[in-house]
Amino acid sequence: MATLITNTLIGIEEVQRAVWDQLYDGLNVALEDVATYFEDQDQDIWEKTGNDPLLFTPTTLETIEPENFYLGHVQSLVRDAPITKFPNCCVFTTQAVPAANSIQLDQLEAYRDQVIVEVMVKSDTDEQEVNRRALRTAEAVNITLQRDTSLGGKIHGFESAPNVIIGDVFIRKETTAYGPEWYWQGVRLEYAVRKEAELPSSAGSVFREIDIDQG
Repeated sequence: MATLITNTLIGIEEVQRAVWDQLYDGLNVALEDVATYFEDQDQDIWEKTGNDPLLFTPTTLETIEPENFYLGHVQSLVRDAPITKFPNCCVFTTQAVPAANSIQLDQLEAYRDQVIVEVMVKSDTDEQEVNRRALRTAEAVNITLQRDTSLGGKIHGFESAPNVIIGDVFIRKETTAYGPEWYWQGVRLEYAVRKEAELPSSAGSVFREIDIDQG
């Protein structure tokens, strides 16, 4: 006889994974859409600052390689990751607290989970380009998550718009000690999502017992 969990209550890891899945599947597509949206605005600024219109080049947004999507907070990306690890995207949860009206719910447990998405982008051109990439990648993250606010039915919904924090621009050499210099900048988006689950009961439990042949 064994007991299996059929539904988690707090759901921290499920929520984290659902956000990661949605970004993994859709962020790079959203990056293309955002890049196209800003082309006319970039050209307008280019010409207003006295540059030759014929030399204008749109700002590209680098796509994120599959191996650069991370579940959890990866501090080593900031300290000593090689240039091949940029751009990147990390998804992690930091806390779960009872939702505002959870006390009113009879057969449900409701949590307000904090989910954080951190993205870091790079540029080998200048601070202005890396800043454009950082801000626009943040836009693409939010667009991707708002395209399905239930995250495939895993959550009840987002409780509010994200809190967005833009980091400073840093300069590093390609191998951290020598080689060409490049610029990188990070953006942090903090989301509060609502996760509801049925409470265990004698009639319907989150646990299920199964028979295992011991012979």
